[in-house]
Amino acid sequence: MSYSAVGMLAIAVLLIVNHDILLNRSGHFREPAWKVYRRFLFAVLAYFITDVLWGVLESRKLAGLLFADTTVYYVAMAVGVLFWAQYTITYLEDRTVFGKMLVYAGRAIAGAISTLAVANIFVPVLFTVDSSCVYHALPPRHIMLAGQVLLLLLISAYAVLSIVRQAEGKRQRYITLAFFGLTVGAFLLVQLWYPFLPLYTVGYVLGTCLLHTFVINEEKEDYRKKLEAAYEQERRAGTVFAHIAMSLARGYTDLFYVNMDTGEFTEYHTDDESGVLTEARRGTDFFESCRREVKLFVHPDDNEAFSRAMDRRFLEDALSGNRVYEMSYRRIKGGVPFYVQMKVSRMEDDESHIVIGVTDIDELVRQRRAEEQMREERSTYGRIHALTGSFLAMYAVNPETDEYYEFGSAAGYEEHFHQMKEGKDFFEAGREAGRTYCWPEDVNLFQSVFSKENIMAEIERSGLFTLGYRLNIDGKPVHAQMKAAMVDEDGGRRLIVGISDVDLQVRQEEEYRKHLAQAQKQARVDALTGVKNKHAYLEAEAEMDRRIAENCQPPFAIAVLDVNDLKKVNDTEGHQAGDRYLREACRVICDTFVHSPVYRIGGDEFAVISQGRDCVCMDELAEKIRAYNAEALRKGAVTMACGMARFGEDVCVASVFERADHNMYEDKKAMKAADVYRNAANDSAG
Repeated sequence: MSYSAVGMLAIAVLLIVNHDILLNRSGHFREPAWKVYRRFLFAVLAYFITDVLWGVLESRKLAGLLFADTTVYYVAMAVGVLFWAQYTITYLEDRTVFGKMLVYAGRAIAGAISTLAVANIFVPVLFTVDSSCVYHALPPRHIMLAGQVLLLLLISAYAVLSIVRQAEGKRQRYITLAFFGLTVGAFLLVQLWYPFLPLYTVGYVLGTCLLHTFVINEEKEDYRKKLEAAYEQERRAGTVFAHIAMSLARGYTDLFYVNMDTGEFTEYHTDDESGVLTEARRGTDFFESCRREVKLFVHPDDNEAFSRAMDRRFLEDALSGNRVYEMSYRRIKGGVPFYVQMKVSRMEDDESHIVIGVTDIDELVRQRRAEEQMREERSTYGRIHALTGSFLAMYAVNPETDEYYEFGSAAGYEEHFHQMKEGKDFFEAGREAGRTYCWPEDVNLFQSVFSKENIMAEIERSGLFTLGYRLNIDGKPVHAQMKAAMVDEDGGRRLIVGISDVDLQVRQEEEYRKHLAQAQKQARVDALTGVKNKHAYLEAEAEMDRRIAENCQPPFAIAVLDVNDLKKVNDTEGHQAGDRYLREACRVICDTFVHSPVYRIGGDEFAVISQGRDCVCMDELAEKIRAYNAEALRKGAVTMACGMARFGEDVCVASVFERADHNMYEDKKAMKAADVYRNAANDSAG
C-alpha cells in the first residue's frame, strides 16, 4: 500500500494544480495546443490511477486483476507520450517534416504497445504475472520503454532548438518543455532498474508542476492581459453598445424612431459602403410627412396600400395584437423601382414609441421570380426536348449582369461533364468549360469565338449566333452546335443559349462531301497519267482570269509541252506502247516541274501553270527540258517540245497560253530541223 500512496498524492496534486484545465473553465484552453494538453493531462491521470491500483492489487495478491491493470498501465503510459509529442509540436507551432515525424513516432509507439498489450493477453510478449503476483518484464517491454525514453529526449532536443527561432518572451517556456521531457525520460530510464518504485509517477508530478508554474500560468497571464487590453479599448471608445446597434441595423436602408403620441420622429440612414448608421433628419409629424412624400418615393401602384399603412390608427390596431407589422412595396430611386420590406415594431418598455425599419429586398424578390421563371422554362425545355430530342443543355443569361442558370439538360449530359448550373459570369464560365471539355483541336476556335462581344454582335447583325465545335466525350470527338438568340420576357430581355448534339448530322454531311469531292476529283484527273485533265485546267484558268480582273493575281508562267512521235509509236508498236510512252513523258514533266500542277490538255499535249519557285526558275526548268531531250535523242527515249511564257500585261490566261503554245511549236520546228540535219549527217557518214 505504501507504493500506492505516492500515486494517490500525485492524483491529488494533478487535480489541484490543473483543475481549471481538466474542467475546461477557461476560454484560453479552447485553443488547439491546450486541447491537446488537456488530453495529455487525462492520459497522465489515467496512468496515476492504474499505478495506484497496481499497488493495491499487488499487496492483495490478486494476480488476474493485477495482470489487467498492468496492461492498461502500459497503454496509458504510451498514450501519454503520444499526447506529449502532439502538444509540444502544436505549441511550438511547428510545421516541419521533423516535427511531423515526432508525432508519427509517438503514434507508432502507442500503436505498437497497444497491439503488444492485447497480444500479451494470449501470448506473453511484454510481461507476465505469476500466481504469486510477481511481475516479470520481458525483453520487448524494455525495447518499448527505451523507445519512449528516446522519443522524450528527441522532443526535448527539438524544443531546445526551437528556442533559437522563437520570440524572446517565450524562451523560458520552451526551456520548461525541454526540461519536462528530460525529467520524465530520466525517471522512466531509472525505473528500468527499479521497476517496483513509482519513479515514473514522481517524474510526471514534477514535470506537470513545472509546466503549470512556468508555462501554463504565463499563458494564463498573457490571455488575461489580452482580454484586459481588448476590454479597455472597447471601454475607452464607448462603442460596445453602438456596435451592437450598428450590427443589428446593418440590414436596414432606413430606420425611423417615431413617437406615436406626438408624431415626432428621427430618421436614420445606413451608409451603403461602410454600413454605418447615421442620423439623417428630425421631424415633428411623421404621418403627415409620409402623406406628402408618398408620391415622390413610392411606386404609383403601391401608393394606396402604403398610405393606408402609414396611418396612426391603422398602426395602433395592427400593433395591438402582434406588436409587429410588416408589408412589402416598391420604392422609386433615380427613376428606378425596387422592392423593399417595411417592419414596424413597438418598443417593449415604451409603447408610445415605434421603430420602423426599411430593408431592400429587391434582389430577393427578383431571385424568387427568377426561380419561378426557371421552373417554367424547364417545363418549356422539356416540351422542346420532347419534339427535337437533340438538345444537350439550355441556358438563360441576363445580358446586363451575365448571371445565368441552366434550365434544362439531356439525360446523361451531366455524367460526362461537370457543367455550369448557375453563376455570375456565363461567358467566363463557358470559356473555362471550353478549355476543359472541348476536343483539343477545337479549343482555340472556341476560345477565339466564344465571347460576349462576338455573340451579341452577331445576334444584333443577323438575329442568331451559331457556333459549331466538337466535345470530348469518352475520348471521342462529338460534334455539337451552340445557338444563341435574344428573347423578351416579363423580367426583361434574356439571352437563350442552346447546345445541340449534331454529331450524326455532321458526319452524314462530311460523308456526303467526301463522296462529292472524290467524284469531283475523279472528274478532274486524267485516267491514263494521273495528272489533272483539261477540265481542271479550264477551272484553274477561269479562277485566274477572275483574279486578273480584280488585279490580285500573283505572277505566273505557263509551259506547253507536246510529246514527239506519239502517233508513230501507236502505229508501229500499238496503243499500249503508246500509253507507256505518254506516261513516261508525263513522269519527266512532273519530275521537272516539281512545285507546279501538270495538266494533260490533249492527246499528246501537256500544260504546266507555275507560280512561286517554279515561276522564278522558269528559264532553268526550260534548260532542264532541253538537256533531257538531248540525252533522250541519243538513247532513243521519249522527247517533247516545250514552250514557255510569263504573265505580263495580259488581260487573260489565254493570251499567255497562246504565247507559250507558239513557243512550243517553234521549239518543235527547231527539234525537227535538228533531227533532219542529224539524219543527213548520219547518212553522209554511212
